[in-house]
Amino acid sequence: MRMTAAGRPILGMMRKWRAAGLAALAGLALLAPALAPLPAAAQGTFSPAIRIDNDVVTKYEINQRVAFLTALRAPGDVRALARDQLINETLQLRLADQAGVTVDEAALKAGMEEFAARGKLTAEQFIQLLGQAGIAAETFRDFVRAGIAWREYVRQELLPKVSLSDAEIDAAMAEATPTPGERVLLSEIVLPGADPASRKASLARAKRLAGLDEKGFAEAAMRFSTGPSRNKGGKLKWLDPATLPASAIGPVRRLRPGQMTGPIVDGDTVRLYFLHDREKIPSAKPRPMVDYAALLLPGGRSPANLAEA
Repeated sequence: MRMTAAGRPILGMMRKWRAAGLAALAGLALLAPALAPLPAAAQGTFSPAIRIDNDVVTKYEINQRVAFLTALRAPGDVRALARDQLINETLQLRLADQAGVTVDEAALKAGMEEFAARGKLTAEQFIQLLGQAGIAAETFRDFVRAGIAWREYVRQELLPKVSLSDAEIDAAMAEATPTPGERVLLSEIVLPGADPASRKASLARAKRLAGLDEKGFAEAAMRFSTGPSRNKGGKLKWLDPATLPASAIGPVRRLRPGQMTGPIVDGDTVRLYFLHDREKIPSAKPRPMVDYAALLLPGGRSPANLAEA
């Protein structure tokens, strides 16, 4: 399928939808008790390929998603990405259904129009382009439906449980103030570790990934990472090492370009970092300092006190 230059931004939309909520889903994905490929005996186009408890993903769905991602020029191992997305979406839709989240036809059509508009197309025009590549309209509809359902589930079930005070935000911003002297260019792999079982599995996987070169690290990030940087091969922007999780600062500062850290446990995640480059910073914005004194005048906001102030 040939995409016009106007159509290429659609991939960015896809990445944004899929990045939201992956960290919340990753622990559940590892704990699904019956997630495994089915025997090769079933060879039909519509035969099951993956079983997730009582749900299945068919070979047809995988092939269609591969074609869809290829049309959008998704990077990396497209077949592995297609399988991961379909597994994630099955679990996401299950949670959304349990929470009573539904996607009506009006919301679905609006979502399809919004997605297609990123490439300056109507939904109908986008569906016609997909059809030329042998991609069914239902594949596009299912992709958008899953994204809307998960977005609504996060808004309804997760966001009300998050509470940040102004003081906490101010403290976090102060801690993120760059430390003069150094910044680093990193890639990351973020693995789930919200419970003992997932943490044990992630630590084992992290150990198997030890010693990767730059290309191998990027491929592993796209395949295994649950962080928002996964579709960029784990690549992060230049940053001050002091802004990393506390447990990662020392290991990252000891790296030389081309090296990666061992597994780093940070809260509900297990992380790996690969150092591409580091450089000295001649100057940096100093941490803001505030000093003040208060003069209290008896009588409150009276004309006399205002005049004296």
